[in-house]
Amino acid sequence: MVSRRRKKLVAEFARAKGMILIDGFEKDSPFDSDTFPFTDVGDNDGTQILKYINSTKNPTATILPTIDVKGVRPAPVVAFFSSRGPEGITEAILKPDITAPGVGILAAMMPENETGTIPQGNKPSEFGLRTGTSMACPHVSGAVAFLKSLHPGWTVHDQIRPYDYSNDIKQRRKADTKQLECFCKST
Repeated sequence: MVSRRRKKLVAEFARAKGMILIDGFEKDSPFDSDTFPFTDVGDNDGTQILKYINSTKNPTATILPTIDVKGVRPAPVVAFFSSRGPEGITEAILKPDITAPGVGILAAMMPENETGTIPQGNKPSEFGLRTGTSMACPHVSGAVAFLKSLHPGWTVHDQIRPYDYSNDIKQRRKADTKQLECFCKST
């Protein structure tokens, strides 16, 4: 699979003014496109864009700067690569136990040395947008350290238990034998 970074570099090398990438799989993982106008869309939006391009002699588009839009869903969402519950062995285990920001986090990084990844004359950045559990880990560690400072005697189990959905299910089942909806409460 060719990375979006390489696709962007190919478009820049070809002197494109910007790029719209149609890619249903990667749309949830942002990356730092520097100052090159770039957006990625899913398959449905991509189909609409291609219909427009093929319906006019001079198709044009404007990629506007990113802005925060308050009150619009789906944000926040669980990243596509994160585990979700119920767990396969028993519906009483719902994961994750705790969530944290892990998509598009500005982080320090090693400069790329691979030939062709940095446009000629440019200096590699010491920072970039990264995604994954390694980006969420510092957030979770900070939350746990904060809890530990408030409750020094708590164990790891004590820290997670207030947010433990499986414990909540067990308590509800004792009181009510009706089938519970597995996503009625967030973790």
